[in-house]
Amino acid sequence: MMKPKSLLIILICVLFSCKNQKNDESKKSLTSFDKILKRALVNGYYEQINDDLGIIIYQEKIFVLSSSLDKVQNMFLLHFIKKDKGFVNRDFNFEPGMIKSSELNLFKNLVVIQKDFPNVDFESVRIGQYIRNDKGEPSNVWVRQIIKDKILTSSKRYKNEFKEQINLNILDEDFKKSLKTGKFFKNKWGDYILLSDTYIYFIVQSDRNLDDKFMLHFVKNDNTFENRSFSFSSKNFQDFLEMPYSKLRIARVKIPYISDQFLKIRIGQYNSEGNIWVQELIIREIEENELLKYNNEFLK
Repeated sequence: MMKPKSLLIILICVLFSCKNQKNDESKKSLTSFDKILKRALVNGYYEQINDDLGIIIYQEKIFVLSSSLDKVQNMFLLHFIKKDKGFVNRDFNFEPGMIKSSELNLFKNLVVIQKDFPNVDFESVRIGQYIRNDKGEPSNVWVRQIIKDKILTSSKRYKNEFKEQINLNILDEDFKKSLKTGKFFKNKWGDYILLSDTYIYFIVQSDRNLDDKFMLHFVKNDNTFENRSFSFSSKNFQDFLEMPYSKLRIARVKIPYISDQFLKIRIGQYNSEGNIWVQELIIREIEENELLKYNNEFLK
């Protein structure tokens, strides 16, 4: 006869296996729209408007996400502001048929609206919601105006705000994918560098000096560069990850939009007295080096 303790262990294993199988099935059954929305959340400009409403701007599309149908009932303001301060008006009202339920699986517990950019050069996007009084006069519920540069650099990021509704930590999943597919190596100062298609990650030692700013230059062929230098605390990423990665000290910075323009990456640290350390990475040499792979260093 099987002992109660042995039976309990078997039940736990079965439940754990079923949970993993359920999660795997959920990942396999992503719709094409789920995949687009996941990519937008990971890579796009994201702003949380309130507890139930967020917006994403990514690749000439705007997405509105809400966990409450009531939050999208008011009229939406959407203006593309041009250089002459005129604007293209794309105001809209939510209609249930905007996104068919069959197009959502991972995001089926959210209300999702997608709007495309118009074919116009613009300096900023103004988006919000408004209501009209009895006289027909508009009154804003909320408004955000976002300049184009902030959209292109994705200066604000998704931080798992809808993790509970979708039952998935998208940021953790993307980080693990980057470890599998990206270029991973340690520099001579003991820091790990992870290069994915869209981000560069700095993973540093626990006793590391993080008070001084980090240098990050994407250097072009003509020796000019895109400056993405940062303070480590402003780019903290580990707080959005699961164990064991949540115990690390990680900063994540987006690679500039047209990455094939760059010859090398200059990294380092500096303060008011000058450079503390500097290193230059030749991008082509990194891409061609098959040995620069993650080998479960964070699981040991």
